[in-house]
Amino acid sequence: MKTEDFASKWAVVMTVSEPSELVLANVAHHLTYGASEIFVYLDTPDAELEAVLAAHPACHVALCDAAYWQVQHGMKKSPARHTRRQTLNADQAAKTTQAAWLLNIDADEFLWCESLFADILTTVPESAGWIKLRPWERRRDAGSADGLFDGRFLGLAVQPSESPLTDGGFTGHVVGKACVRTGRGYALTLHNPRIGPVSDKNIPKSFENDSAFLLHFDGLTPLHWASKLLRRAEKGPEYVRNNYRGKRLRQIYLAAQTCGDPASLAKLQNEVTYILPERAEVLTGEGRLRTLDLQIPQALNTQFSNEVIDLTTQHFDKKIALLLDQLHARVAALGDVWGVGK
Repeated sequence: MKTEDFASKWAVVMTVSEPSELVLANVAHHLTYGASEIFVYLDTPDAELEAVLAAHPACHVALCDAAYWQVQHGMKKSPARHTRRQTLNADQAAKTTQAAWLLNIDADEFLWCESLFADILTTVPESAGWIKLRPWERRRDAGSADGLFDGRFLGLAVQPSESPLTDGGFTGHVVGKACVRTGRGYALTLHNPRIGPVSDKNIPKSFENDSAFLLHFDGLTPLHWASKLLRRAEKGPEYVRNNYRGKRLRQIYLAAQTCGDPASLAKLQNEVTYILPERAEVLTGEGRLRTLDLQIPQALNTQFSNEVIDLTTQHFDKKIALLLDQLHARVAALGDVWGVGK
């Protein structure tokens, strides 16, 4: 392989516990965008998804069961924190990939570039160990019936948010994610790499190009957003307090408090993730609202042409509803332990 070809090769790694439609859409998007390999670590079993991914020549898939953690990492059980599992899996992928760069993301994050990402990577100076990808967060128009991947994308505000449930207008992370050079021995924590032990917080020099960023779907549907919060809440208030801060902590507390009241939970989701027409007009004028077409159906047809993949919100929410019923029961079984999220 020519050196210049290797320098522009990039791969993706993700640790997932999501419906197969989202995972396959993510994989198809990044392969179509030019990723040379995709490493998918299944945090929960999904035999059908595992088989589909394993059949694709550019995909590497691993089920993160007890045997996996024992054999691959010498651990008696899975690490409790999902961020730790993500880091360990990304570190393993970095050691085996044939690409010069590795993008460590969640299943609900999609790279967007205004030029070829490979071309952008060749402009990164050798002194920089990673490229920082800022997030833009998906927003649904109030009262719309958008599809799973429709909607517009909001840019981060400089001024503080008016809502205690957002930060710079975002319900999710504001830091962004990292595409990291392989072969340098970095620890691949989710938002930035580290030199040496993660606890030292020694972050290598980064590079940024405004034409490359991440589109973050913090909940493809209202039910999906609720399930993300309740999956955290089911671990109990002590775990939540120890692992979350600020807006996400308050979101989890409110979701836990209203999990038995679907109307209140829907009102909470609408409050923080829907956008009114008049507000959309202002944000568009400020350059903070973009309309982008990811062309997910086309990407799926290109990468998984033998699969029939239903991208309707009705089908997706039917899957999520089954999970939500279980989450509601588990969170309710914890009792009245939440109080007010601080």
